[in-house]
Amino acid sequence: MESFINHEVQNQLKSNNIPLSSQFTIMYWIVIHKLKDGICLQEEYEFLMDLLLSHIMGPVFSIRLQAQYLSSRIFEANEISVNKLDNSQYAYMIKVINGTLQEIAKADDKSFKRLKNDYFIGEFDIIEDLIPCEIYWGLPQLVAALSNNIIEDDFLRNILNEIESNLNLDENDKFHNEWKEKRRKTSDALQFKARNKTINKEVESLEETGTIQKKYVPWKNMSDVDVYDNETKSNKTELIVVASLIAKLPNLGGMARTSEVFGVRAYVVDSLRHLQDKQFQGLSVSAERWVPVEEVRPAQLKDYLTMKKSAGYSVVAAEQTSTSIKLQNFKFPNKTLLLLGNEKEGVPCDLLPLMDHCVEIPQQGVIRSLNVHVTAAIFIWEYARQNML
Repeated sequence: MESFINHEVQNQLKSNNIPLSSQFTIMYWIVIHKLKDGICLQEEYEFLMDLLLSHIMGPVFSIRLQAQYLSSRIFEANEISVNKLDNSQYAYMIKVINGTLQEIAKADDKSFKRLKNDYFIGEFDIIEDLIPCEIYWGLPQLVAALSNNIIEDDFLRNILNEIESNLNLDENDKFHNEWKEKRRKTSDALQFKARNKTINKEVESLEETGTIQKKYVPWKNMSDVDVYDNETKSNKTELIVVASLIAKLPNLGGMARTSEVFGVRAYVVDSLRHLQDKQFQGLSVSAERWVPVEEVRPAQLKDYLTMKKSAGYSVVAAEQTSTSIKLQNFKFPNKTLLLLGNEKEGVPCDLLPLMDHCVEIPQQGVIRSLNVHVTAAIFIWEYARQNML
């Protein structure tokens, strides 16, 4: 296998907007396979180990944990490789990491359990599993993409044998020859079924314990990024959120995340440079990659609002005025532009005449207003509830 793991490969993954955790996994698959075959280069091994170890103290727990666990597994795989590479520089660090992982295991951490039981970390081989059985049966079963999992063994075996016999590949192709030698046999189909029955039982036992948390949609995360982009584009609302008057980066980052979650058409800020700031990214958690972000300076807001009004948008200000409407009594038009005011000054007086509606959230406490990020989240949720949920 000739793939060379280096900065060029990593940059290619980045350019395709592959999430960092998936970058780790893809390069991990390649290096693990090459270590198993004794063909991994020292430079490849060191590049991936250095990359993973550079993230073991990062701010995101899931990335930290994955980097620690994968670096430990790669180190162990090299220890038993038929062509062991020099890893003395990593020995002490891996010893520390293994101690940390043991403590996490003792704490019965669910994220660690999931990682250890993840088929794509523990068992998957990038060459051996490239067979019709895994593609057409094993993978869809793992991600619950098949609605009917009752398939007769003989039928499955015959279909997979027919697919494999019809594969027309170049006998002189090095990849083809490696695949022929290393691939799992179609007879493994029954083992895949047995494995999936076990997985299904584990899932059922989890469901019997009561409500479980659900945030991760594996099929979308494993599919091509461009396909996912097309799906998300079709789910966009007609809501535009304008935050050009907002000064604090955590508020801007938080609103970006809320905008992405509810399919906002466009998110407007006063400077695109904010997107590179750590304070912004700490709250946005990469939302700026998935929601369209536009730059409109405060001095340009009048022209921008006028342009959007002429395009059929109703301009709604989240503002307390003498004529503002209570949020629970307001019906959001489908084409709505939501304007958020500055944290201290609110919406400037010279912009209020351009508003089609001013809407406020009823309050009972002493403090005059909510944090602007909280206000934006409530407004965006109410728009989504009325127009798309």
